[in-house]
Amino acid sequence: MTDNQIYATYSASEILKDLNYTDNSKMFKIAPSGRKVALKKIISNLNLGKYAEMLQFSSDVINILATDDDITTKYMCCEYLLILGPVRPSLVNEALPYLADNLQNSRSDLEWKVMVFNTLVTIGTEDSIFEAFKYALSLLNAKSSSIKLRRAVIKALPRILPEDSSKQTITINKLHHIIESLDENPSIILASLRSLIRIYRQSENLHLKISRRACNNIIAVIPRLGEKDMAYMVDGLYLSYTVDSEEEVNEVLKRASAYLDHPDNAVVLSFLQLITYYSKYCENCDPSITSKVSSAITALMEKATEKRFHIMSNIVLPLSQRKTTFVKMDIKPFFINPSDLTGIKEVKLALLHQLTDESTMDKVLVALKNYAIDLDMPMAGRAIHSIGQLATNFLFALEPSVKILMELLQTEVEYVIQGVIVAMRDIIRKYPQKAVTIVPILIKYFANATESESICAVLWITAAYPEKVPNSLAILNEIAYSYKQQTLKVHYMLLESAVKFYVKNTTKETELLCLHVLKLTIDGSPNPDLRDRGFFYWNLLAAAHQGDESLISKGELNELIDPELPEVIVK
Repeated sequence: MTDNQIYATYSASEILKDLNYTDNSKMFKIAPSGRKVALKKIISNLNLGKYAEMLQFSSDVINILATDDDITTKYMCCEYLLILGPVRPSLVNEALPYLADNLQNSRSDLEWKVMVFNTLVTIGTEDSIFEAFKYALSLLNAKSSSIKLRRAVIKALPRILPEDSSKQTITINKLHHIIESLDENPSIILASLRSLIRIYRQSENLHLKISRRACNNIIAVIPRLGEKDMAYMVDGLYLSYTVDSEEEVNEVLKRASAYLDHPDNAVVLSFLQLITYYSKYCENCDPSITSKVSSAITALMEKATEKRFHIMSNIVLPLSQRKTTFVKMDIKPFFINPSDLTGIKEVKLALLHQLTDESTMDKVLVALKNYAIDLDMPMAGRAIHSIGQLATNFLFALEPSVKILMELLQTEVEYVIQGVIVAMRDIIRKYPQKAVTIVPILIKYFANATESESICAVLWITAAYPEKVPNSLAILNEIAYSYKQQTLKVHYMLLESAVKFYVKNTTKETELLCLHVLKLTIDGSPNPDLRDRGFFYWNLLAAAHQGDESLISKGELNELIDPELPEVIVK
């Protein structure tokens, strides 16, 4: 019979004919072929939603399950139970003795045992779960030779674990013992670790921590797993092993670094991820480990070109941000190629900034200058921002970075000039003494500021150093009168700049400007936070002008409006 004939709608009477089909050559016994056809039709009709009509075959299916030796036929009986068992528990109770007997029978086929066990777990009735857990405990004690069966049982443990705390403790201890066992199969160790994590997640009172011996054993078996299982094992180790001391961290890193010269790229990548995670707990790392890590990353980037982005973003970048220097690499692989994708360009820019030192600073600055001119607009802006970051984060890069930025101003490319204005603003905030030389040159390019970030930079510089900007009042007035065309970010900066400008230069003109901006903010802004800030400044200024000098002075007011730049902003 073809599949098209089987997978169709049948009435119970039609299926009954196949179920009672006899073979005359075998003394009128029901033929196995008839049973298979009937069961296929029953399962097909169940999938089509004919549950009520197919329920009348329950006794026949259980009888076949108890007497038939054909594995395919038994599989279909289990499928019947899986579909109807949850809605008809009495059906499961009838089949349970036969299923339990098959599990305990040492002569049963191992594949069939896996199917029976999964059936009991999936049905999920109280009795089926009890039988499944009972068998699971006996199997863990017996240590069956079937890896597939043990793996299936261990994976199911979180679903069948009883609420009895004593049984939970026994099960958890057995799983810990499996993970610590040196002669255990790697896939069994992985299944045990994942089950432990799930068990502990289900309980609010339990906190998972595997032993150091278990951690060492997991590290030892990682190379023997497939690529996907390696990732699972590494993730499981992150979640289950917490280091308590510098000694433990160094031991984990040392054991992991021993596999960095493995010929399989997937193994090396897994251990690099492991080292990346645990390196954040290490303050004084062994130099031999950092040397191995750098060499492994360089070799892996040359061999596994398809994984370069993953290596750079998830391994090199986090390691370069550690307090301990974990990577000492040549910066050439991180120079941008025009053909690189946008994501790779962004990561490379971040790495150039992180890996720069005094010996490589000149090369990096020249490269960043070229990127600012040659790359597309977004990447050019990021390159200019990186130059500014180098200046603010490394004192040795300050003068060369300012020189490069001054050269970029002369390109007369609008988006480059705007990026330079923003970068210079950050430099002046970190090094106020540079304002004497930077601001007089920068004011010539204020008219090029059309983007919100560059306009904010112009506002900040003008309000912070009005004595160095000849037409400072006119600049603020011009931006204030284009208030409705500006973004919310500019509105915030304009409010702060107008108040700061007035506090530093208390004249009739600056007072009118300040009142105008406050009025625009309080009456014209739809943003509630901005309006609240406007009211705050209004009340602050009103309090300062009540004549009571002990209430608030102009110096205190200026400190409130323009405090010293926090270190975190610079970084």
